[in-house]
Amino acid sequence: MHLRRLQGRELTLILLTGAGFSRNWGGWLANEVFEYVLGRPEVGNELRQRLWADKLRQRGFEETLGDIQQEAARGAPRTREMVDQFMAALVAMFHEMNRGLAAAAFEPQRSDQRYSVTTFLRRFDYIFTLNQDLALEHHYIPGMKGHCVTPGLVPIAQPDLVFGSSPDDPSTFKLAADKQPYIKLHGSSNWVRPGGSPLLVLGGGKEIEIRREPLLNWYEREFAIALKGSDAKLVVIGYSFSDAHVNRVIGQAAESGGLSLFIVDPNGVDVLDPWRDRPVHIRGDAPIRDQLSPHIRGASRRPLSATFGYDRVEHAKLMHFLGVPDPATLNLG
Repeated sequence: MHLRRLQGRELTLILLTGAGFSRNWGGWLANEVFEYVLGRPEVGNELRQRLWADKLRQRGFEETLGDIQQEAARGAPRTREMVDQFMAALVAMFHEMNRGLAAAAFEPQRSDQRYSVTTFLRRFDYIFTLNQDLALEHHYIPGMKGHCVTPGLVPIAQPDLVFGSSPDDPSTFKLAADKQPYIKLHGSSNWVRPGGSPLLVLGGGKEIEIRREPLLNWYEREFAIALKGSDAKLVVIGYSFSDAHVNRVIGQAAESGGLSLFIVDPNGVDVLDPWRDRPVHIRGDAPIRDQLSPHIRGASRRPLSATFGYDRVEHAKLMHFLGVPDPATLNLG
């Protein structure tokens, strides 16, 4: 890790990204995934009907998948087939999205590296993501020359996968002090388990799946440890705060330590409003908005294409939270 210092204090800079981060380069959000899945040949009429019925109840595709997964586990007729259809459609979705992300222009501007996305990402001691796409594998990690790594994995040869990986022996799990860890908390579209199945945590029961998978279980523990660091600063980009297990880790760190947050989202701090009446069990029955609002130190509602393109005012606001009020002080070496 590379801890920063501000006015004599140690800072840990942490980034957490969700689907809204990849959206800046063409990645799909949940409602777009729903629309994609509807058109996949793997998906049968019964599954489509389930998806539409849940949508009319304002439930997302992951909730539909979670229900079907639970029904299949109980041995309900035909639900195992629907789970297989759903997962095949989602794997195809990731392959198609990854091709588009690979072809996207990553930097909004190339004239001044002080205002680049790459320079921004390099500042963090940890990068955590809930995304399973390969945006950073295509555009950020190759240029870091081994400095940014995804720990706990070994490469595998899979003709249909880009940067294919599989979990290493759990006894080898560790973070290197001189590396920037890129940790994918819910797995990745290019990871496979030893048996050959995709290592993707989707649908309901995410906490159960994470506990069953040693690599993801370790990742979650490292996430909690990082957030509880001295004067930790967390930038959250494009996460809707809809995963209770993730919210719990953030909330506990905020209440027990010096964690402060900055939210980048089209809705700004209002991204928490849908959860104002829904407890997430961080502390008692308090909603996530009430838990985190005392620890939020700012937000940005503008797209990254603006913040790292032409919008120097918004860029300065984000840099100020990170303790870098003047981009000219950045060390790009």
